[in-house]
Amino acid sequence: MAEEEKTMWVLCASCGHQNRKHRILHEKTVDIFTAEDEPPEFNEHHRLVQCMGCETIKYVISKSDWFTHPEAPPWENVETDFKVYPDAPGANQQRLPALPKMRRLTMKGNY
Repeated sequence: MAEEEKTMWVLCASCGHQNRKHRILHEKTVDIFTAEDEPPEFNEHHRLVQCMGCETIKYVISKSDWFTHPEAPPWENVETDFKVYPDAPGANQQRLPALPKMRRLTMKGNY
């Protein structure tokens, strides 16, 4: 039986800055320790993903811990603080245009 393809939803600037389904190409979870001889403070998840719409490749970092979400059962991994590279600065932010609006309007068609 073939292994089920892993997917996740992240922001895709190439698809109009919308949450899109992405295929997970590779992933690695790292335990982050703040004190010696104690359990990890949180996990950091690193993933290489491919958008299932526009097919662009992205690097996604997220975090999970059990202190922030004590209501979640221990087997559920609640991830937060998603950072998507290269194109999504944050969940509710869009990049500002590189040129001011007036300059873009005057340059329209002059490439």
